[in-house]
Amino acid sequence: MAAISACGGGGDGTAADAEDESSAQTSAKESTGGNEDSGRDAAKREKRDRSKQRSGEQESKGSGGADSPEASIQVAVSGFFTSADPAIVCEEVITMAFMKQAFGDRRGCADAQGAGSAARKVDVASIRERGKTADAVVVPKGGPNDGERLDVSLVLEGGSWRIDGIASDVPVGP
Repeated sequence: MAAISACGGGGDGTAADAEDESSAQTSAKESTGGNEDSGRDAAKREKRDRSKQRSGEQESKGSGGADSPEASIQVAVSGFFTSADPAIVCEEVITMAFMKQAFGDRRGCADAQGAGSAARKVDVASIRERGKTADAVVVPKGGPNDGERLDVSLVLEGGSWRIDGIASDVPVGP
């Protein structure tokens, strides 16, 4: 089994991404009295909140309720594979150990979130939760791991589920 060393995140350039960005910037400028720096920060926060809300709405339709471990695991998995925001991918849904293993550091993680690196969606085939650890089998749709069956390991850290490893049965080498 090969470990996936750098995947997830990045925008897919959809109209929804552009609309969210424009709307978030306009709203942020209005709420900060036009201050550019504060407006950009607020726009980023607003865009991240919308992305989280969309991920949560899409993924909480699974087997558990909104507050169930299964729903929280689905939100973390969806955030990693489909988010366009490095703040979500690099700070909210992965462990520091996985960031170091997969990306080297925070900058490497952020740099990996380029166009074409995100899936359009991710199907969660199964979740097995065991206290403070869990395993999920997922299949991203779109992006670099399109159609691959991936085994995702998660840990409960600070009350949130975070990805701690990803493995695939994809053959390595020629």
